[in-house]
Amino acid sequence: DVCFYSGWLRCGHFIALHLPERVLRQFGFTQTIPRLPSQAADPLAKRGHISAQFGEYLDRVLTPEQRGLGAIYPWYAAPGYMRWYFLISHPYMRPLPPGEPLRPCEQEALIEEEAEMEGALAT
Repeated sequence: DVCFYSGWLRCGHFIALHLPERVLRQFGFTQTIPRLPSQAADPLAKRGHISAQFGEYLDRVLTPEQRGLGAIYPWYAAPGYMRWYFLISHPYMRPLPPGEPLRPCEQEALIEEEAEMEGALAT
């Protein structure tokens, strides 16, 4: 379970964030929308505090709910993830040229947006 530790890692003078919730697919889980890095690790933490946190790493391991479901196929993602991915991770991506077929991930994001708009119009 140490691979599911979420927070700061320290090795000598180097400090780095380890956020397994951002790469759940690589661990065989369905990718979900990750929490903000500041929720996983205090951005103002000092070296001594980071060492103490890792010493009690079980307190900072992702829960089974945070890990989500095991993925049958590597491309599985939680509902809403692809839309989040396009909005947050790729805000400057150019749209496809007119007439070019949508790729599955883009189609999923469009379907979610349309469903949201239809729901808002119905209320």
